Amino acid sequence: MGQMQLFVTWKGQTGTAYLLDSPEILIGRGGDSQIDLSPSKFVSRAHAVIAQAFGGHVLRDLKTANGTRLNDVVIAEQYHLSPGDRIVIGEHELVYDVATEQAQSVFATFSGWVEPETFRANRAHLEGLADELRMARASRLHVTTADGVEESIALRKNKRTRIGVDPRCEIPLPRVGMFEKKVTLHVAFDEEESAWSLVPRSGRAPKFSIDGEAVRDTVVLEDGDTIEGEGMSIEFFVGRDG
Repeated sequence: MGQMQLFVTWKGQTGTAYLLDSPEILIGRGGDSQIDLSPSKFVSRAHAVIAQAFGGHVLRDLKTANGTRLNDVVIAEQYHLSPGDRIVIGEHELVYDVATEQAQSVFATFSGWVEPETFRANRAHLEGLADELRMARASRLHVTTADGVEESIALRKNKRTRIGVDPRCEIPLPRVGMFEKKVTLHVAFDEEESAWSLVPRSGRAPKFSIDGEAVRDTVVLEDGDTIEGEGMSIEFFVGRDG
């Protein structure tokens, strides 16, 4: 998809384009935010986060009092963004789109600004270590998309991990038809089996298989299983915490 930006306007006035050149960007009010929407009283200090995922970005509201709207809908969980998506936070409008030459780095607007290359290196190193620790402990899915993008997702026992075309799905699929089932599969922890299971949803769905066998019913996953479908490969690994 290439580099992306947020074009931010306040009450329809002339806006600013911010290049999304950091793995995770905090949007809020005050010095801790890389995109600062001060002085709006409708914006929380830590209001929303935009993070890189599957070659694009996801948007998450940080459980704020006034909420975050995406294309006129208040969001309660993370959403995968598409070019042209319109985000509204308080009196600000933020449009997600392909970056222009005028887009400025979020590092240049951060009040704790240091030399960009030093900031990037230190932050990337710390984030990498934290991700490695989380992934080592948790069971996880390692996803390789049809475009060759690789991403690892830590599984949580109290939350399903969804695979489908709905932008809220943790693992997004390309929409191939207007009647495509929004959620095709999900991975969930089965308390009775004390194991992770792959659960297909009813309705029309892309065909998925595990080690060459079609998935038609719930399957208990084993360490190293590979789920394949829609040009995507998803490897399952059991972590230290089960």
